[in-house]
Amino acid sequence: MCRFSSVRKKWAVVGLATTIAMWAAPITAHAGFSSTLVGASRCDSVTGRQVLTWTFTNNLPDTAAISAATVDATGLTAGSTIEATAAMSPLTGIASLASAVGETHATGDAVGPYILRVTFSSPSFPSGGTLQTTVTLTGGCVAAATVPPSTLPASTTAVGGSGATLPHVGANPSGIPLVATVLIAVGLVLVLLRRRVGSTVRR
Repeated sequence: MCRFSSVRKKWAVVGLATTIAMWAAPITAHAGFSSTLVGASRCDSVTGRQVLTWTFTNNLPDTAAISAATVDATGLTAGSTIEATAAMSPLTGIASLASAVGETHATGDAVGPYILRVTFSSPSFPSGGTLQTTVTLTGGCVAAATVPPSTLPASTTAVGGSGATLPHVGANPSGIPLVATVLIAVGLVLVLLRRRVGSTVRR
């Protein structure tokens, strides 16, 4: 009888432990923040700034909402952050397994740990919690140099293009008929004078 009673007690304890574990599993998942926050950085060669992209993924069983997304750049050994907060989108109604994305920026010379903290909650997790992730910046981001387009002098006409024409070198063809006319007239005058002089001598 005692042995049977001890066996029943043993199984009762096992059953109670299993029940507690089953009920505690969702709480542990919430306490462990099954949702995730990841970050990545890149250099924007146009602005010379470092761009940080943040992705919050809701792994809770219902929709989540973000109440804050703040930057901690106090660990930077050089440079600075451009924004103090990240503009995450969307902020509310983030479905289960869906994501919200945001961006922040740092100066091109920023070096060191760059931290983002996101505070969120959901109907199944009303007390909410805060996730944080760190991206280590390495600096060295500069804007690419721009080369101005080359221009031709105003007085030069590009080959095959339109614009000012180069001066014409040589005689003007339109002046040739006038010169010929003058020469003919002078020749006629000389012929007439010669004939007149000849007739005078014969007299």
